[in-house]
Amino acid sequence: MLRTALKPRWLALLVVVLVAAAGMARLGQWQWDRAHDNADENVVARTTQPPVPIGDVIKARQTFTGAAADRPVVAVGTYSAADQLVVPERWLSGRTGLWVLTPLVLEDGSAVGVVRGWVPDAADPAAAVGAVPTGPVAVQGVLRPAEPPADRAPGETSGLPAGQVERVDVTELIGLWRWPLLTGYLVLTDYTATATADGTTTAVPVATPAPARVPAVPEGTGGIDLRNVSYAGQWFLFAGFGIFMWWRLVRDDHLGVLPPGPDDDPADPADPADPADPDPADEPTPHEGATL
Repeated sequence: MLRTALKPRWLALLVVVLVAAAGMARLGQWQWDRAHDNADENVVARTTQPPVPIGDVIKARQTFTGAAADRPVVAVGTYSAADQLVVPERWLSGRTGLWVLTPLVLEDGSAVGVVRGWVPDAADPAAAVGAVPTGPVAVQGVLRPAEPPADRAPGETSGLPAGQVERVDVTELIGLWRWPLLTGYLVLTDYTATATADGTTTAVPVATPAPARVPAVPEGTGGIDLRNVSYAGQWFLFAGFGIFMWWRLVRDDHLGVLPPGPDDDPADPADPADPADPDPADEPTPHEGATL
């Protein structure tokens, strides 16, 4: 079959097929890159919307929907410093550290976890209970869905020290915090002065040792745009199909299915038999093996 593949017409066709396949693969790669770019652009677009009251987007025990993800909101309430937790193995600008997660008790009696920021070490002063703003505050941030539970065997623990949780997992926080919880969490972006239900005004917290802000848009992620992924898959499929069809034509020519071409030698119409091809002389005649 190699001799058949080396015929000029099949070599010429192979060049055309490879050039076309390379172009299709390049288009597929471009669509794949666009899938990530579009997703990132969508996340940025959502996080730059005007903030709305958190109660207009989600309430305690409600299912977290896609429309709530990355939505800027304002939540008015009071931090419970005594219930603050830290979440290890979190990255910021190439460094590993911890998120500072503090429950914000809302005016309706429910609570939402607020990622107030990032610290390099659990002993950092910004992660201390005394650094938590006191009194009513109006937190401006973006909503994110709760993280999935850690994959652990029944009865297995995280092994983390007290006051640390492996993930921002509402199913775990329910056992640690005593309020009805929202099924997502807030990433703090700012504080603002806002009028509360009883007519008082929340004050912007006085500057204290504060953890570094976590970006509203997660670093290096934004998911993918499935429409562009499907386009990329189609281009890769076309590229592979072109190469397959070239191989199929060469195979058919080798088996004599195709009519002779201009580069076929009439004196040598067939390729030498491959070692795997059966020798006709070895095949029994219809009468061989018959018993009388």
